[in-house]
Amino acid sequence: RGLMPRVDAEDLWTMYLCMVRYSMGRMTYMPGECERLYRLHRRKFKPVWCRQLANEIDAELRFAEARGGMLGHKCDHDAWLRLRDQAISDAQRAE
Repeated sequence: RGLMPRVDAEDLWTMYLCMVRYSMGRMTYMPGECERLYRLHRRKFKPVWCRQLANEIDAELRFAEARGGMLGHKCDHDAWLRLRDQAISDAQRAE
């Protein structure tokens, strides 16, 4: 309300993408936080940003799976799959 400065959509996107990149492969609460914050702010993100997010997550998922593993623990991997699928859906809906 009074203390928090307004963050425009492009700055929010930049901070969010940095958060996602930092969080990939982590075995903590961060993948779930990335998913939660995406749901909270996704209407502010441009379709091209959603496509970028889906592509980056997909590349990391493929890399982990090609090595016979997952992107974090199973619960983390599942969170990334859900986030990727939601980002794809959001990008397609806006096209």
